[in-house]
Amino acid sequence: MVAHDDDRDVARMLEAGYGAPPPPPAFVEQTRMRLQQELQAAQASRRRLLRVWRHVAAAAVIVVAAGLAVVGFRGISCAPHETGTLPGPQVRSTPRQVPLRLQLPSPFFLCTNRLVHLTAHMEPYEPERPRQPLMVPRGTRNVALEKPVTCSDTVGPIVGDVAQINDGEKSGLDSSYVEFVPDGSQATWVQIDLEEPCAIHAIALWHSVWPTVFHDVIVQVSDDPAFRRGVRTLFNNDFDNSSGLGVGRDREYTEDYRGRLIDAAGVTARYVRLYSRGCIDGFFDRYVEVEVHGKPMGEATLEVPGSVPLDVEAPQPGTRDGVTTAPADFAVARPMNTWLVAQETSALPGPMPRSTPQDPRTALVPLRIRLPGAELIGTPKNIKPHAHLEKYTGKPRPPFMVPEGTANLARGKPVTASDPEPIIGELAYVTDGDKGSHDGCYVELMPGTQWIQIDLKQPCAIYAVLVWHYHAQFCVYHDVVVQLADDPDFIENVRTIYNNDFDNSSGLSIGKDLEYIEDYRGRLIDAGGIKARYVRLYTKGSTSSNLNHYVEVEVHGKPAPKQVPLKTKLPMPIMS
Repeated sequence: MVAHDDDRDVARMLEAGYGAPPPPPAFVEQTRMRLQQELQAAQASRRRLLRVWRHVAAAAVIVVAAGLAVVGFRGISCAPHETGTLPGPQVRSTPRQVPLRLQLPSPFFLCTNRLVHLTAHMEPYEPERPRQPLMVPRGTRNVALEKPVTCSDTVGPIVGDVAQINDGEKSGLDSSYVEFVPDGSQATWVQIDLEEPCAIHAIALWHSVWPTVFHDVIVQVSDDPAFRRGVRTLFNNDFDNSSGLGVGRDREYTEDYRGRLIDAAGVTARYVRLYSRGCIDGFFDRYVEVEVHGKPMGEATLEVPGSVPLDVEAPQPGTRDGVTTAPADFAVARPMNTWLVAQETSALPGPMPRSTPQDPRTALVPLRIRLPGAELIGTPKNIKPHAHLEKYTGKPRPPFMVPEGTANLARGKPVTASDPEPIIGELAYVTDGDKGSHDGCYVELMPGTQWIQIDLKQPCAIYAVLVWHYHAQFCVYHDVVVQLADDPDFIENVRTIYNNDFDNSSGLSIGKDLEYIEDYRGRLIDAGGIKARYVRLYTKGSTSSNLNHYVEVEVHGKPAPKQVPLKTKLPMPIMS
């Protein structure tokens, strides 16, 4: 009777919803697995949606960047006065003067530009707004060109050489800028010695040629190389005195290919010092070019009244993969010879090489290169254009000027590689002088990132490196990186003269050069006279296969002068 009453009590409790017996363990496990599968499916769906949104956002940013490029180009082509009037505050002018003549680099967008957020300390970016020209005395010129440059970084720049700051090259490509690592406690500075007191009327400064914002930009002049006495500040946008040089009243600004023009109002000085403290894209300090426009004091009083229309050497329109550029003639800031040389010296594809620093005592001559025949085997593979691929035109290039006596130093020199046992050929083929595309002329290495290295046997001044990977068919080799060093292990003093690894897939840092289509003319790389003994070249497969190939590598330069002990003949000692 009691058990019967208990069963009825349990039944009543169940009907009232007061509780339920625990479910079987198998049911619990099935429910847990079903819920876990539903959660995983929801997470996978969320990841797919995020990927779609990322692609949509990236496409939108690219469209906006392309629109900015078109807008910037319209400002050049439609309003010629804008090309010589750089952005910034309204500049001062004085009577009896003429507009400052400037040569601008090409509009250049390396990648998707970072969105610049306008702050109270930043001036609006108005690429289409024309500025009034800066008026300067007639005869004003760039007195800083190839003058001595020093810097606060005792270790030296991590990219480039300080001499590139005033070499006249403003393209913004590799080998045209210098990059420093800031101390952190203070701003990095570079200093130009004009070698004599000058009346300085304007300073044109290019930190970068693509839109970004550099912090604590300060420009000072002085007659004291230590900048302890007679220091005059021409520009200062350090709004919070984070660099310890005083609170500036100028505003931060957005960099672009037009640079920054700073009015110096004819101040007299010998030394120019420029500070910066990183940018919104990173903590590195970068300089593409600095121009100091003025006149030596002996000429400073020669002014001619009147003015002339603005006549600025501005780039003309062109396109590269949909991005507005200028023709090759404006990619280099040096005059080109008007005479032509043979086809093998002028038809070299690639970016316009920058000029080698010219010693007045050294004659420059066109680099003569013996090209192989054009031998195409099979049907060329269709190569799809993309933002990191240089457009193939096949047009001849101007001659590359080098010092007289420059020769191929790599001919017959020892070659080593990360793959010591090539699949095809021998490493000695790389420097044997045979540039043909048939068997017995090239070496084939394993897949993945591989390198070859040439030992020049002595330190040399290197002006150009030419490389033929494989030209029997049109293809594009990936992650082409060329480095120079005096260390055979490439650990110390490594200098990169070419890098088109746009996604750092080879782990040698992101490169700023473009990929290119191989053909019989090879690739000419400007080394700028860097002194080194070892040359190392990297690749990571191509559009044809994942293997790596080399037909020939030439290193054009001259042996560096040998250092010998100074011999001094001493007099006989006199004993008193």
